[in-house]
Amino acid sequence: MTTLTRTCFALLAGLSVIDMAAAQDAIEKPFAQYADAPARYLKRIHGDGVGALAFRPDYPGGFAAWQRDARNKLVDLLGLTRIRRDAGDHRPVVHLGKPVQEDGYHRRRGDIETEPGVTIPFWLLTPDDETTATRPLAICAHGHDSDGWNTYAGVYRDDDHRKTTLAKDGDPDIMWPFIESALAK
Repeated sequence: MTTLTRTCFALLAGLSVIDMAAAQDAIEKPFAQYADAPARYLKRIHGDGVGALAFRPDYPGGFAAWQRDARNKLVDLLGLTRIRRDAGDHRPVVHLGKPVQEDGYHRRRGDIETEPGVTIPFWLLTPDDETTATRPLAICAHGHDSDGWNTYAGVYRDDDHRKTTLAKDGDPDIMWPFIESALAK
């Protein structure tokens, strides 16, 4: 089973801890309030109806049936059955490059083969004061540009790319106070 598959199944397992009262509460209160223009757009594309798998108290078969049906649909939409079949007994393989010293941490380029023939690049950042103590882990999703996996780690193609990225909202340095705070705990 691939790391992606394990992650997706962990998300599915989360459906098993949904509290009925919280689900009922969610029905009575809107998830979010939008300004007029976005609200009109969302209403246009989603319509007035409730989705077939939206939880509601009168769901045929009750909460357990809704949970089963929602999980099955999510597995289908994510392609997990096909991924599991295609991956067979593949075990993820990780390759790490040499660490590069940065200000207060080491940066190491890595690649993980999550499925046969599917390799995803990533950066592993470890603090200089690395210990055997348990530390929180932050996994940052791809950024908002074509080189987002690099910019999240503060790696830029050139100085122009660095300046352009740092001038945008979503500055990767914004995360450092939160990461440092978490690491201090």
